[in-house]
Amino acid sequence: MWRRSGVTADLLLTSPYVRAAQTAQIFASALEYAKQKIRRTDLLLPGAEPSQLFRELAKDKQASAVFLFGHAPQLDDVIATALGSKKHLTALKKAGVAFVEFETARAADWRAGVAGDS
Repeated sequence: MWRRSGVTADLLLTSPYVRAAQTAQIFASALEYAKQKIRRTDLLLPGAEPSQLFRELAKDKQASAVFLFGHAPQLDDVIATALGSKKHLTALKKAGVAFVEFETARAADWRAGVAGDS
C-alpha cells in the first residue's frame, strides 16, 4: 500500500515500548524496510525533550524521510516542536498517524540546530 503511493523510508525510529515497536515493524513490512534497521530510542518515550530528538535526527544527514513511532502526548510535543509551536497543534489518539512534510530550508534548520529553539 505505502510503496504504491510512492512513500519511502530512510529511517524508522521507535520508542522501546512494545506497542510502538510492533507498529514500527508493521510499517517496515509495508515499506519494504529491513526490520533489523529499525532503531529504538528513549528520545520517543513519554516525557522526553523533543529538541533532543531533533538534535539526534540532525546527525543523520542521509535521512530525509523519517518515520517516528511513539506515544501520545509525546508525539504531539514532537510535532509542535517540529513546526515551531510551543502549544500542541494535534491530539493524536491510539494508532494515530501524522504526516509532516518540510521544505528543504526547514530540514537545513534542523541540521543547523535551530528548529524548535524559537
